[in-house]
Amino acid sequence: MDQQYLVPKNYIPIMYILGILLFLEWIYPTKDVADTNYIFVFVAFTFLSAFVTLTPIPSWFANVIRLLAIFIIIHSLYLEASFLSLEWLSLLLNEIHVNISYIVQWNLLDFTSMFRTILFLIFIWLMSYLIHYWFIVVRKFFLFIALTFLYLSVIDTFTMYDASWAMVRVFVFSFIALGLANFFKQTEDESLQIPRRKSYRAWKMPLLFMVGAVAILGYAAPKYSAQWPDPIPFIQSMSEHDRFRSNEPTEKQMGISEDDSTLGGSFVDSEYTVFEATAFQPGYWRIDSKDFYTGKGWIDEGERSGEYAPDGSVALWLLENEVERSAKMATIEFQTDDFFEKLPYAYETVSFHNETIKNEELTTLFYDSAGAVYPKEEDLDDFQQYGIVYAEPMYDIDELRESNISESSLLELKGKDFTRYTQVPASLPVRVKELAEEITKPYDNDYDKIKAIENYFQSDRFSYETEDVPYPNEDQDYVDQFLFETRYGYCDNFSTAMVVMLRTLGIPTRWAKGYTSGEVIDRNVDVTDAIERFHIPLISLTMNKYEVKNTNAHSWVEVYFPEIGWVPFEPTHGFSNLAQFTSTHDNEEEHLDAEDVELDIEQEQDNEETLEVEEGLEENEQVVPEQTDHQTLPFIVLLASLLLIIAILFLFRKRIAVFYYKLLLTRKGTQEVYEKAYIYLLNHLAKSGYGKKPDETLRTFARRIDHIYQTDEMGELTSLYEQLLYSDSKNIDTYKMNKLWKNMVSRVIA
Repeated sequence: MDQQYLVPKNYIPIMYILGILLFLEWIYPTKDVADTNYIFVFVAFTFLSAFVTLTPIPSWFANVIRLLAIFIIIHSLYLEASFLSLEWLSLLLNEIHVNISYIVQWNLLDFTSMFRTILFLIFIWLMSYLIHYWFIVVRKFFLFIALTFLYLSVIDTFTMYDASWAMVRVFVFSFIALGLANFFKQTEDESLQIPRRKSYRAWKMPLLFMVGAVAILGYAAPKYSAQWPDPIPFIQSMSEHDRFRSNEPTEKQMGISEDDSTLGGSFVDSEYTVFEATAFQPGYWRIDSKDFYTGKGWIDEGERSGEYAPDGSVALWLLENEVERSAKMATIEFQTDDFFEKLPYAYETVSFHNETIKNEELTTLFYDSAGAVYPKEEDLDDFQQYGIVYAEPMYDIDELRESNISESSLLELKGKDFTRYTQVPASLPVRVKELAEEITKPYDNDYDKIKAIENYFQSDRFSYETEDVPYPNEDQDYVDQFLFETRYGYCDNFSTAMVVMLRTLGIPTRWAKGYTSGEVIDRNVDVTDAIERFHIPLISLTMNKYEVKNTNAHSWVEVYFPEIGWVPFEPTHGFSNLAQFTSTHDNEEEHLDAEDVELDIEQEQDNEETLEVEEGLEENEQVVPEQTDHQTLPFIVLLASLLLIIAILFLFRKRIAVFYYKLLLTRKGTQEVYEKAYIYLLNHLAKSGYGKKPDETLRTFARRIDHIYQTDEMGELTSLYEQLLYSDSKNIDTYKMNKLWKNMVSRVIA
């Protein structure tokens, strides 16, 4: 008689109930934290939602049962009218209407108890579905377990709730769930056959014994007392968002300043327009750069050497002759007489034009070795409006990768002295250099090292903020404070940190400042009048008009590449590099290009919009009174939990596509799915700068990728992929192919 090889039939209800028990650990503390009455009501509704989820009834009927249960709970707790009568419905709708108005006004603390209860019940409803999805459908619930431990730790530390037994319960429930999930994976996903009769004896009983024994031993064992000071006084010191107190001024007006010697502090938004510019496309408006980092800010190492430009022609030497360029023009018109005395311009400007120069009169225009262009003070009015002609560079990524800019080659850079661009103060903490070396260790060329540090700042380790940004203490380094303590700030924090980190690696780098492109306020503007008035060579008759405000003031990073020049990089979180880059890899796969570019642009726009929303939320949170009624705390806990879940989803948004392909490979595993998954991997490699060259075969490309990532899995995956396409697809080892694909995607994304 054949044995049956099946997972236990009660696996699904056991796993789901374990998930529900873990979720209840989020509800129990509200009894002590918020003085919530009738806690049993929420527990009962949780079990009811779980029961109808497990019952084989239509989903619409299950939802009707949940909705009816909510009505019964609200009726029994708050409403005195006859159940479901017109008066009852009128009271309920009026309650909802009033509280929606509070939402519109963002007066969340004014919610009524009944409305908070409704929201909490709806939250339980949604969680009953999500737990089923995490524990049963996708079997990905480790993050939920980790968040439960974190939640209980915070509640136990900062409230009266004692989470000692709760921690034990969570440990037992979670490790039983993990053990059963692993058993299911062995039997279902990997086709490990275990007779049903012996499954509990061979797996379940030892699992229960080990988890129970470890839990009892851990709870009973002696424990160290607290090894760190009480954090409550520190938390209280951070009330009203005063995270780092300082004797320095805490706020300054946003905009360009001549003095950059003391960086830090908060900014007050200044929305007035500095100038309006017409240009063919967005780009940086460069103003100046600094070369000497003091540990607190930027100064000039010595006197700047200046040149006189009587006819408006300048030689800023931002680029070398080998760089590909395209001729462009732009015009600038200041909107106020009180503007920065150095003139903004685009990369790389070759000549300035105004009405004085047009009439062939000598003008007192100067430019210096830092790339700043300025007229004499008495001639500022002549440059209230002016035009520029510039040669927009197109940086070739392949050439940048081939360029050697290590410290040992500084003396060979055409006789120029670049040692001042590798200067760092002797007091700089050594861990700054160690961090730079750790980030760049996997890369064998300077360009990829620079990009690695740039991407490090663009990651979710850091956040962009203009408020509550601290000054460093007297014995503290500005960059060290940002990298290892605060990890939030604005462009000066990000750009200065990247410059200093690159300098510790011997890469000549400088700190540049100016403005971002601004906001488009008009398109296809006729600039014929400006061409005639400023005597600008005819390059384009129509361009876009940009409004540049004080809030567009910005700083970024410039790195010197031999034979190429100063190349801009953008480390500030949420900002995009406005310089133009190209690569010979761009045309390798027609079906991988256009859609990816659009996707990247949309993601960047979404990131910027999300950043603005988050900043708006933070500003609104500052007006919330410090004292709150205990009755509002259940909703605060609910809202905090929802925001935490949303934030986690946002952080892992880039992995959604990977999860989608993993799901397809597990569920379908057709030839079409494998082709799409392989092309998706090629796409990610191209985004990481390791795209397939036009003259490379797939096997040659796979060997190159294996060499880069120190593995042989890309070659094995490619071999299986070719076998799938050109040979017998029925005998493919699909499990091996799935595993190789997942491993390679994880490497590339990491």
